[in-house]
Amino acid sequence: MSSSISSLRRIGIGALLFAGVTLQAPAQGANRLEGITFTTGAGNKVELTLRLSDNAPTPLTFTVDNPARIALDLPDTTVSMSSRRVDVKTGVVDTVNVAEAGGRTRVVLNVDNLVPYETRIAGNTIIVSVGGGSSA
Repeated sequence: MSSSISSLRRIGIGALLFAGVTLQAPAQGANRLEGITFTTGAGNKVELTLRLSDNAPTPLTFTVDNPARIALDLPDTTVSMSSRRVDVKTGVVDTVNVAEAGGRTRVVLNVDNLVPYETRIAGNTIIVSVGGGSSA
């Protein structure tokens, strides 16, 4: 009888652990990139706004020289945009491409040439200011 109770205990603990993993799984990657909009300012400054479903994560940013690109990696984020390409064609920004893999979303700004840029977070948005005297 004690082995039956021990087996039931192990099954119960296993079920609780499985339930805990199941309940936590949706939280990972629950944040979604829902849209990207842009505006143009003085001096050909372009301001892109990335709208997320939840508080915006701090992006990991990097640049590529040839061809010129500014990239932002958003951890634990999926994409729920109808199109993964945004045509900007303003200032030095040509297009923005979005891809999702490995539990993160990458946003790539295809630019004519590398210029200073800055990012800032405001609630569920990430604002990327490109050119026009912003600082990298």
